[in-house]
Amino acid sequence: MSEGERLIALERKIANTDYKSKELQKEIKMLKRLAHDKGNELVDLDISKEYPEKIRSLLEEIRWS
Repeated sequence: MSEGERLIALERKIANTDYKSKELQKEIKMLKRLAHDKGNELVDLDISKEYPEKIRSLLEEIRWS
C-alpha cells in the first residue's frame, strides 16, 4: 500500500468515525428528550391518581345536596 492509499484510507476512516459520532450525538439528544418526556408523564400519572378521590368526594357532596 502506498502512502497516498494509506492517507486516503485514513481519511475515509476519519470521515466514517465523524459521521458515527454525529449520529450518536443525535441519538443521545433524542434519548434525553425522551427521558424528560417520560419523567413528565410519570409526574402527570402521580397527579392523576388524586382525581378519582376528588371525583368521589364531589359525587358525595352532590348526593348530600
